[in-house]
Amino acid sequence: MEYVMSESQIRILGVGSFFVIVFLSGLALSRRGMPYNSAVLTVHKLIALAVLVFLVVNAYRGYRAGLLGTLELVVVAIAVLLFVATIATGGALSTGKAMPEIVSRMHQITPLLTVAGTAVALFFLLKLS
Repeated sequence: MEYVMSESQIRILGVGSFFVIVFLSGLALSRRGMPYNSAVLTVHKLIALAVLVFLVVNAYRGYRAGLLGTLELVVVAIAVLLFVATIATGGALSTGKAMPEIVSRMHQITPLLTVAGTAVALFFLLKLS
């Protein structure tokens, strides 16, 4: 018997794979320290941005189709805000300038919250499609 994955399952697998790459590249960056390897940093940033774009595009499609209620919109908005916080703290850390310890600590916490928020948002968005 052949198992065929649904489009939603493929999307979830893709987003999950991208998050793994973002986390692994982030760990590599933090372990090697400054100056950051520009290739790894670029991959890290671009894949995170791609996941954010994927989330926003799917939310927009759901909104245009009239499938999103207030709860779904709030969950997506929170996920997007968490992404923005993660990108902002990561961007601040990648400047090479001395940052307050809170920025580094936030960049250790916000990615985990971003993954959780995105997972919930995608659950709603992909369930509706």
